[in-house]
Amino acid sequence: MRRFLFLTLLLSAAFGAAVLSAKDQEPVKKADSQPSTKPVNKFCPVETDNEVDPKVKTIVYKGKTIGFCCADCINEFNKDPDKYAAKMK
Repeated sequence: MRRFLFLTLLLSAAFGAAVLSAKDQEPVKKADSQPSTKPVNKFCPVETDNEVDPKVKTIVYKGKTIGFCCADCINEFNKDPDKYAAKMK
């Protein structure tokens, strides 16, 4: 009888420790918190009169997917991204 009581207490303590350690874990991020693959802008941040070309590679800047009208604009954007991000439409 004492063995049974001891095993029950031991298992209860182990289960309690597992529950308490699980509370300290970081929550899993939801899939919707990831940046979208669709650009947030309709017009190129560098050539502001040109629409974003869906065939051109996008980049993620400060958690937002940015689209461009051409590959050359990506290089220009990377030289001073804050300047161009402020001009996005």
